[in-house]
Amino acid sequence: MLHRCPVAGQGSYPLKPHTKDSLFKAFFFDTGILLCELDYSYQALDSDKDISYKGFLTENYVATQLIEK
Repeated sequence: MLHRCPVAGQGSYPLKPHTKDSLFKAFFFDTGILLCELDYSYQALDSDKDISYKGFLTENYVATQLIEK
């Protein structure tokens, strides 16, 4: 249910030497599952309310799109 993404300590090429196996970010393979875990709906995202998790949702969406391609 999760994609594991290594975290790089520096943004220089190549990234592999700057990653550690013990540091990673986990992304849900589906953004809808993340919305369910956060107890939000798609309608809440579409409204003008300030939702504090929009950054996490966007990051998760981009990660799933990059992994699928």
